[in-house]
Amino acid sequence: MLILLPFLMMVIVNKVNQVPSDEFSETQCSRYCHNVACKHANEKFETEKPMGRIIQSFYKKNIALLKENKLGLTYKEINLLIYVFAFPALSGIMLWGVLRKSRS
Repeated sequence: MLILLPFLMMVIVNKVNQVPSDEFSETQCSRYCHNVACKHANEKFETEKPMGRIIQSFYKKNIALLKENKLGLTYKEINLLIYVFAFPALSGIMLWGVLRKSRS
């Protein structure tokens, strides 16, 4: 169950917060923000606080890495690698570590 949690959370968020278009929206993030870069980001991150600056720098680095695409993978392939292989593998490793510590 713990391994499926990231996937279930992704499905729930996508169903509840469906974004209808690729056009830029003044009021909310759309696929435009996802594909190009979020113009709302500066409003969302409180850059006066240290955690806000960390989150904003991570967001900008993430977008830059996605645009570079050094592996030559499609967006669909990257999502499969992350959500089907990486997150479940990481969850499994963490679960194994917790169970191993609880036995000793």
